[in-house]
Amino acid sequence: MGVVLAGLGALVFGAHVRHGSLYYDDWYLSADTHYHGYWAVVRATLEVNPRRPLGALQLPLLHAVFGMHVHVALAVAAGLRCLMAWCVFLLVRTLGVELLPAAAMAVLALLFPFSDSNWLYSTGTQPTLAVVLYLLGATVALRGMRASGRRSRALHAGALALYAASIVLYEIAAVAVALSGLLYVGVGSVSKASRRWALDASVAIGLVLLITSRLVALVPGHDVHRVQAASGQLSHAGTILHQSLLLLGSSVVPWAGGRTVGLLALAAVVVTALVVIRMLPAGDDTRRQLTRWLVAAGAGLVFVEAGYFSLIPSESYYVPLQAGVGNRINALATVGYAVTLVSAAMIVGTLAARGLRRGRLTAAGVSLVLLVLPAVGYVQRVRSDVRKWNRAAVAQSIVRHRLHRVLPAPGRRSTVVLFGSPGFIADGIPIFGASYDFEGAARLLWHDPSISGVNVLRGTHLNCTPTGIRASGVGASGAFPYDRLVFVDLPSGQTSPVRSRDSCERLVARFPPGPLVGDVGYR
Repeated sequence: MGVVLAGLGALVFGAHVRHGSLYYDDWYLSADTHYHGYWAVVRATLEVNPRRPLGALQLPLLHAVFGMHVHVALAVAAGLRCLMAWCVFLLVRTLGVELLPAAAMAVLALLFPFSDSNWLYSTGTQPTLAVVLYLLGATVALRGMRASGRRSRALHAGALALYAASIVLYEIAAVAVALSGLLYVGVGSVSKASRRWALDASVAIGLVLLITSRLVALVPGHDVHRVQAASGQLSHAGTILHQSLLLLGSSVVPWAGGRTVGLLALAAVVVTALVVIRMLPAGDDTRRQLTRWLVAAGAGLVFVEAGYFSLIPSESYYVPLQAGVGNRINALATVGYAVTLVSAAMIVGTLAARGLRRGRLTAAGVSLVLLVLPAVGYVQRVRSDVRKWNRAAVAQSIVRHRLHRVLPAPGRRSTVVLFGSPGFIADGIPIFGASYDFEGAARLLWHDPSISGVNVLRGTHLNCTPTGIRASGVGASGAFPYDRLVFVDLPSGQTSPVRSRDSCERLVARFPPGPLVGDVGYR
């Protein structure tokens, strides 16, 4: 199955591996790793994000190993997505799911377009790797449940290590770890399952309290992530729940306007299954299979919500329907959506195959036929996204080439303030969508780590003070002195050093900010 998933991944992801680029955080991570070294970036990352100590080691790793070989790093990102899908297959097979529906779950998780930023840019690999560690941990724990003696204890110790690594890398699976005992029900004795579940929950809760929530500052640093007040968290939870249901509908019918149809179809399947179960006698095989797949669908939904629970305290930006780089938060929920969709298809297949010879095989065949439609829709959406991300890469190249032509050498410690360049090629898909990605790109462009950069977009505020500019608002923050300040209007190709408040105000009024979303209209 791993070979099949790798081959499918190569077909679907290959165009982006060949033509993609660095995006967003990739730019500053690449520049800082190149000029300051791997460990300097690790320390800097820990300083601002101490709740992910293993994440601080992972973030600059691809840039340290592969340097500016962007396409190799993107191939690794695509490979991690394939590995995640294989881990889904491994886990559900360990849970007793038959080959064909297990393969369908893995394929849909691989292709799921609403979390594709996990492989479309290097930084998106962090949630994927956290999910891989969790899935491997759950698989090892289940095998430990079936073993005995020292081997059983050793396997569960390994599972706990994988769970812990997942949480301190990227905490998206913390709630899933705490709920992992639900997977142990029916596997081994009740007392053994209870003890193992208590261990899992203790590890998850302990790490969240001591590291993720920063109640005890075990890892030094100052977390820049804002935690909402209780009222904000309650509102955010409601938004996440609502959007996760809408995304569930889109996972069934992945075309524009398909959400409601998808949700109605799922509801009809569940209601029909419940009615049929009530009508069939106890001991009937169809009844057993319908019950089994209803439970699997419900488990998938629990997994979906578990994948979002840790996001509730965070900023309201983090929601399931966030576009572009923002859909990386769907990494764990992707597995739940795939399990729920395949389980619903198996319910339909089971109903259709009742009374037929080889009923279970027929049911699996019917379900696979039903799943062709969403799978095709997933591929279409992924290809559309790949075209947009690759177009953003082309736009980046045009911006950098034009910048270098109009400003061949800005000088050491210069601050380059860019006007007129769009931030995003489409919603959430960045060209240079913030000052930190533009600054990283500028340092690599001019081979100078002392350069600072500000990308002025609509919503960016520039305040011309007596001593320099102060940037705030969309994509920018900080103060920069006049002595080494250069304004660049990219559409016209005009550049101007800024040495006073008067010249600053005059040029800010003259040079328009770049649109938030658009394409470059120059070469």
